[in-house]
Amino acid sequence: MSLTSFIHKKIIRLQGSKNILKINYFFHKFFGEKNLGNIGFDFTDKHSKQFIVQNIIDRKNYVSYLEIGCFDNELFNHVKCSKKVGVDPYIGGTIRKTSDKFFNINKDTFDCVFIDGLHT
Repeated sequence: MSLTSFIHKKIIRLQGSKNILKINYFFHKFFGEKNLGNIGFDFTDKHSKQFIVQNIIDRKNYVSYLEIGCFDNELFNHVKCSKKVGVDPYIGGTIRKTSDKFFNINKDTFDCVFIDGLHT
């Protein structure tokens, strides 16, 4: 194994470390952009994502739901489904892993998947 390859693998492992992920979370929470301003879209008369996702689950009679990137469970807690799995490396969901690590070990299939993860 070359030195470059070795260093690259160590950096990737460090980036996935729980301590680094926690530091990253708090850094973005406290120093991230607070006010994005008005971007000119008005969604006040539109359905919420909670309503849309639940409506899809109900209409299709889905029994399993996967959410990637739950963060503070804003959507995850509102979804009603027999089998719910939420993946988030920080605080939300039911599985504390990155989506890459989750998919490396996951053997289950899901009827409905909502992806809102990896904002890098």
